Amino acid sequence: MKRIFTYFTALAIAFAAFSACEDPFADIDDMTGTQNPGNTDKPIDPDNPDTPDKPVVNPDENYTPDPASGLSVNPVKPDADGGCTITLNAVSTNEFMGYTGDVYLHIGIIIDGEWKFVESQWDVNDDKFKMASTGTGTWALEIPNIREFFTLAEPTTPIIRLGMVARSAAEETLTNEKGETYKAKLQTRPDQFVSVTDTRNAYVPFEPDDAVLESMPSGLKHGINYTGSNEVTLVFYDKDKNGGHYDYCYAVGDFSEWERRSEYAMKRDEAAGCWWGTITVDDPSKEYRFQYRMGKGEEEIRVQDPYSEIYYNGDDHWISSSTYPDLPSYPEGARGFIGAFQIEKPSYSWQHDNFKIEDEDDLVIYELLLRDFSATGDLNGAMVQLDYLADLGINAIELMPIQEFEGNDSWGYAPVGYFALDKAYGTRDMYKKFIDECHARGIAVIIDVVYNHTTGSHPWARLYWNGSDNVSANNPWYNVVTPHGFGVYQDLNHEVAMVKEHVNSSLEYLIEEYHVDGFRFDLTKGLTNQSGKDSSYDQSRVDILTGYYNTIKAANPDAVVILEHFVDDENYELGNRGMKVWRNMNNAYCQTAMGYQSDSDFGGLEDINYQWAAFGTYVGFMESHDEERMGYKQSAFGNAGSTGGGSTGGAGEKWGIIGRGNDWDNDVFMTFTDGMYFADNVTFTSTDYFKFRKNASWDANFGLTPKGTKVKTGNANILVSNADGGEDMTIAAGTYDVYFMPVPGVAWFMADGQKPASFWGVVGTINNWTAPDIALNGTEDGFFVAENVTFSISDKFKIRGGGTWDDRFNYGAAKQGGEQISLNKAYTMTLGASSQDMSVQAGTYDIWFKPASGTVWVMTDGQKPSEAGGSMDTGLPEDAHTIYMRRLGLNAAFFLTVPGPKMIWQFGEIGYDISIEENGRTGRKPVKTDEYMNDAARRNLYNTYAGLLKFRQENPRFFDSDAAFRWYISGGHWPGRYLFNSADGKNIAIFGNFGSGSQPISVELPHGGNWYNYYNRSEVWTGANHTPTLKEGEFIFLVDWK
Repeated sequence: MKRIFTYFTALAIAFAAFSACEDPFADIDDMTGTQNPGNTDKPIDPDNPDTPDKPVVNPDENYTPDPASGLSVNPVKPDADGGCTITLNAVSTNEFMGYTGDVYLHIGIIIDGEWKFVESQWDVNDDKFKMASTGTGTWALEIPNIREFFTLAEPTTPIIRLGMVARSAAEETLTNEKGETYKAKLQTRPDQFVSVTDTRNAYVPFEPDDAVLESMPSGLKHGINYTGSNEVTLVFYDKDKNGGHYDYCYAVGDFSEWERRSEYAMKRDEAAGCWWGTITVDDPSKEYRFQYRMGKGEEEIRVQDPYSEIYYNGDDHWISSSTYPDLPSYPEGARGFIGAFQIEKPSYSWQHDNFKIEDEDDLVIYELLLRDFSATGDLNGAMVQLDYLADLGINAIELMPIQEFEGNDSWGYAPVGYFALDKAYGTRDMYKKFIDECHARGIAVIIDVVYNHTTGSHPWARLYWNGSDNVSANNPWYNVVTPHGFGVYQDLNHEVAMVKEHVNSSLEYLIEEYHVDGFRFDLTKGLTNQSGKDSSYDQSRVDILTGYYNTIKAANPDAVVILEHFVDDENYELGNRGMKVWRNMNNAYCQTAMGYQSDSDFGGLEDINYQWAAFGTYVGFMESHDEERMGYKQSAFGNAGSTGGGSTGGAGEKWGIIGRGNDWDNDVFMTFTDGMYFADNVTFTSTDYFKFRKNASWDANFGLTPKGTKVKTGNANILVSNADGGEDMTIAAGTYDVYFMPVPGVAWFMADGQKPASFWGVVGTINNWTAPDIALNGTEDGFFVAENVTFSISDKFKIRGGGTWDDRFNYGAAKQGGEQISLNKAYTMTLGASSQDMSVQAGTYDIWFKPASGTVWVMTDGQKPSEAGGSMDTGLPEDAHTIYMRRLGLNAAFFLTVPGPKMIWQFGEIGYDISIEENGRTGRKPVKTDEYMNDAARRNLYNTYAGLLKFRQENPRFFDSDAAFRWYISGGHWPGRYLFNSADGKNIAIFGNFGSGSQPISVELPHGGNWYNYYNRSEVWTGANHTPTLKEGEFIFLVDWK
């Protein structure tokens, strides 16, 4: 769609759907809203004095800490030139019961309701603010002289009130109201205050200007109105449900040096429920940052404008200059989130403005989290990978939330605003460039939007907050009590006209400003305001979603709308109205990926034959950001080749450290590198007990005997498996780099930056059977290699570990009397005392060894075994990793060839096998694209995806609603499954082996004659009936045209 619109039209779209001169709540009855009880997703940040539970104190009152907080001050009202003791007691009403660690005090002087002269930093454990332990569950900080304690304050600063928060030294594992665990620092809530006597410096309270009552000029919208060549008019609504509002409102910003000045005191339009004011600037090309500073009785807050196109806050300094060049420093005098306006904004020159989605029912969407998609975790890194995605063959990207979210390290489902895009990924022009480059490659860009809720940092939440953890009952935009069962943060009430207007304006703005091609709405079942309608029909919710859909289609008729809905009673109606809904098929495809027949029916994916919903309604997926990875389940629970497990002895396994230091929970997972598992900077105390275990399960683990045996540091430790009675180990207190090899069970605990010598080596007549052995160095895929080893015709050799003759790692020939090893062929050795010497013909070779299988290869001329990704087939039976990757390709064949839109979660095409729970569910996951693409089995999987998507692109008729699609994929179809389709006189047939091991798979094709392998057209299948023997996970894709 060609998007041409005038400057002022774009501004009108960006701000509101109706005039701000009308009160959008005038005809709305009092509505109960939702509650997010005990919301603990985002810890309060005392560095931001305007977080919602920062009550403003009245200088005329005496304040003492609430006993429920556990804080107390002695004397009760200290003198500014004297001392005091601040004590924290662990009580049932705070978070410190049972805590035994260090505690630090966050403290500042309160002036005009704001925290000032805060020297303590939330993330820095400064001894000056450490509260000494005075007994079990009691900590205290002695301040000899209050005025001298605050070194940042001037001698003339009045000290009549102190604010304080006690916090733990480090994050602890906590549990929210839904039973989910998360990491956060313990802290006292809400912030506590104590009055102070100051006989030296008098406090002069702020006296606001009298509010001027005046109606706004007609035509103004909520937010930022560009009303002249060098002026803007700001409009901010603040009327609560009872008709109340703040007593005054100042615009403060770069134009006022962040001070409250009379010329920026905003006027009051009582009928519209708004504050408004016009600001004239000297330089219209400059960006001016600003916020609103508002007061009501004892309360004063600062909030950003919800319509601002960019937000800044105090966390911005964590954003790298490569991600966001020339990011301005956070202004002195600002507090919390701030917005900005710029009259003469730079324009972006779109290069591919004629892009549109051709067929929304044939989308293959790639769900992408910018943070974890590239090494840089930003738009720059994603841009580099666009050709990788284009070569894969997807035609749409769904970006996980990019609207301004809390913090800089997140999935993004904690929104703070709906017009500003988060700077953690890049600049506004970078977003546009990324979208432009996607369009250049024929890829649509869909944005994941979160309109169900906001965090407490959204200005609407902050305006009317209950002082603790939720919006107050008079808040006009939110539900105080969540009417549905999915309460997250603060729940927006979508039956409120201004909420609808705000969402509609945001959707229009994103389409017009960023040329996005559609939206995936998060948690849309939460848009109900009817109790008990979580999964049953709600006409109001359907109508609300239809309204948003109509807004999107009016702005871009080719845009696509996808809902995370999961309400069966509504899905068909929403589909018939033009929307699409997620279809979760994770469990069935995980079952087949692992090799299990039960619960493996794919039938829920198909919608071509559904009579009650429009074709294309369901966007099916095998994996998503909310579901566990198929690859991880394979390695943890798989059944490849009927082995009952997925052990590869290498990168396919997940090993971690578990012990008292992490409460025997939340394993410290290790990274596989150079043939070993590795974890850096692991800290142990002298009382820690610990073990190594596989896949966060006790089925396979290693320790020592007897219990409590202390490991050696700096040297190899030969461990004992649980099968042989391995018990908990201990270690000297310290921080170590930990290395571990599960085969044969060896661990090293090294000083920072040090690496152990190679454990495996070649020994024989070539080195007089004495150490040091010829080192076998580890590779990324579980092999160990010694290059350019020269043998004479009479030389003998073996492979051993640790330079000793321990039978647990002494490998040699299986044949009595020894054996000569064939070149460039896999040889399976014998372990232990019975192993014999090996020999090879004279020459210089590379020795490859894999401990997991006890296999050795003697390779010529720099050749790599095929098992290690080389081109030379050395005849070793396939390992589980190869089989599992092929099974994932088989899944793809029975997924991507099914008509209707589909979604791929990032890196599914290369068998990503890092658990969703590693580093916490929403925590960062390692980027392994380059490593995986160098793995032959994973690269083959990528090529399988690309081939299937190429067929989809080149043969769209097979994916239309009138195609004659049929398949046989119920749980009873095992090991063979079959898929047939025909369109315009052409036919395809796909059949595969889902069972264990090689299997004969009988197939009857739709007709006789010649059929051709889609991947190799020279391979001809003649006739209708065939019974080929297929490898585990192998499939055949036939077409009846050449």
